[in-house]
Amino acid sequence: MHAFPRSSVLVLEDARSISSLIPSTLVDQVDALLDSHRIDDAAVLVDQRRKKLEGNLIVDPDEAEELQYAYQVIGFKCFSETLFEDAGRNLFNGSLDPRVLVSYYPDLRGGLFGDESEVDVFAGVAERMPSARNAEELILNYSPHLSPDSPPSLELTRVLNDAAREMLLVFLEKSRKRARVEGGMQDLSVGITRVVDTVLAKLYAQSQNLTALNHLLTSSESPHNVVLSELEPILLRHSLLKPLLQLYKQHKETSKLLDLYSTATFLELEHSLRFETIDSSHTMSDPVPESTLSYPPVHKDKKFVILSDWDGTITTYDSNDYMTDHLGFGKEKRREGNLEILAGKVAFRDAFREMLQSVTKNGHTFEECKQVLHDNIKLDPGFKEFYAWCKTVDIPVILVSSGMAPLIRAVLSNLLGKEANEIEIIANDVTVEPNGQWEIKYRHPSSDFGHDKSQAILHYRNLPQPPTLFFFGDGVSDISAAKHADLLFVKSKPGGDNDLASYCKREGIKHVLFEDFKEALGVVKDVVDGKQTISDIVSAY
Repeated sequence: MHAFPRSSVLVLEDARSISSLIPSTLVDQVDALLDSHRIDDAAVLVDQRRKKLEGNLIVDPDEAEELQYAYQVIGFKCFSETLFEDAGRNLFNGSLDPRVLVSYYPDLRGGLFGDESEVDVFAGVAERMPSARNAEELILNYSPHLSPDSPPSLELTRVLNDAAREMLLVFLEKSRKRARVEGGMQDLSVGITRVVDTVLAKLYAQSQNLTALNHLLTSSESPHNVVLSELEPILLRHSLLKPLLQLYKQHKETSKLLDLYSTATFLELEHSLRFETIDSSHTMSDPVPESTLSYPPVHKDKKFVILSDWDGTITTYDSNDYMTDHLGFGKEKRREGNLEILAGKVAFRDAFREMLQSVTKNGHTFEECKQVLHDNIKLDPGFKEFYAWCKTVDIPVILVSSGMAPLIRAVLSNLLGKEANEIEIIANDVTVEPNGQWEIKYRHPSSDFGHDKSQAILHYRNLPQPPTLFFFGDGVSDISAAKHADLLFVKSKPGGDNDLASYCKREGIKHVLFEDFKEALGVVKDVVDGKQTISDIVSAY
């Protein structure tokens, strides 16, 4: 036996033969461990090799490339096993081209690049990449033994989808930071920076992380390369108007700026200001706001619960806008209030109060307002039949509104009679003085939007055994509540789909379009009677 100095070759000899033992490469060792499903052992091996390599004064390019390969194959193995946190860490350590990972999220990729776009990938890594078309498909195929509509399967799918998107977010943030620290964003190609920045912006917008989104769009240290046409629809669907204004200014889109100023509604402004900084001492990312108004008891023993927006969904016109435009300071003044909110000079809660106060200052009593709304605000033509059926099968119907409960109750009473008193309403309240003057009483006065509608929905979603939740809505103010529903109904409007429908299409959120509650009734009946599953229904629309 001879061991040659400065050699990794061990030569063995006997009387009849000579053989040598050549140690396997890192690539071979990692591939063998992964084939044996020893992911942790492979990760430890690669981390050890990395520390050794970092200790060298001069790094061998071939060794560095071998290390990248090892990390990437481990990362995709973890990705295939839905070990998303480990996947992101290893893929980042392997310096994976961000576009490869983004390709598994088609809703975020959008039109940034196509299926035919070419990206350099190690041949061995390509063989380890999941065959699933996207992360959602990979997750659905991970537990085929579970029924797709079973509570355990739905919960598992939700948790894994959240983890997959969180992994992508962290990967892109770290990739962007590394490029900036190690040599500037110019070290990445324009195509890559466009993908990294635009997808990050989409993720921030969808998660309502306005602090991070604002930093990305305004940082002078690392100017962004966000594609306006990709981010614009998401900001509009979420009604994130301030970031959109920032982008319009940066891209010198003057006409779009003017259009946005003139068409934004108070409901859109309300949603825009959620989780957003109003001044330096208060932000919208506060904990769950304290409610000054009681909530109705949660129906813990019900298998089904129906929750619905009021204005524009059950009614045909927004009651608060109607009062302001016809009894208060009018539409133009209301639009001026929009500009004040957009500039961050006033909170939505305060501007909305001023809007309603203009009605009382013109001498209109609360009873007069009730009468005006009774004469002009109409119910969906199918709602009476819908509600009557819900009563017969003991399904609660709960209205969730940013308006005032007494005015809502007044319209319901005039149109439904005594039955209106049975419908639960979660909204703001009103204080009426003996002289007829009145003022809105906010459910969440400490928050800048007055009433956080999603809190009412979460009371049901957070139950140990939550009921099947049907939610009905029509606009951007319903997005935060609608995303917690098991089956979402989106009301279509004359002339085309509404904002909520457009948002759902853009984000791939499954929903059912309906023109009136009579049409929706048949769908709800099928679910309750067990004739159709929710998956069957949404796949047909």
